[in-house]
Amino acid sequence: MPGDGKVLLVLEGASLREEPIRLALELAKRLGCPVDALLLVDGYGAIGADAADDLLASVAGAATEEGVRVTRAAKTGDPGSELLKHLAAHGPARVLVWGGDSSALRSSRHARKGHHWFVRVREQVHCPVVIATGRARGSQATGAAGQHTSRARKT
Repeated sequence: MPGDGKVLLVLEGASLREEPIRLALELAKRLGCPVDALLLVDGYGAIGADAADDLLASVAGAATEEGVRVTRAAKTGDPGSELLKHLAAHGPARVLVWGGDSSALRSSRHARKGHHWFVRVREQVHCPVVIATGRARGSQATGAAGQHTSRARKT
């Protein structure tokens, strides 16, 4: 199965966090497949086209440094619909790395009420979803406080 599929990195809005990018690249290297970076922006003009290009260029630059192939796309509109359209057009992913607001997916209140768009489409994604969390390592573990590591949490 190595080389089949892709790691889908889903980014949301104008924020770009390093942990999901690192996790997506690490998984792609381990699985021997490319990364498909998808930036989803709601239809209210949260960021402009230039800012979207800059965010995706950052992902491409990191991928190049790691020797991972990457494709990139930015979609404007209803994020849930755009994600499902992207999957339909580009094929399934082996794993989806969530690079959006992780607190939106962790909150049971949001999950029950379905406030976040991803909660409403999660069942239609048909692949594992992981959330990269950056946690500070304590001085007991590393000898130096303030260092960060990425941990994946499967939803």
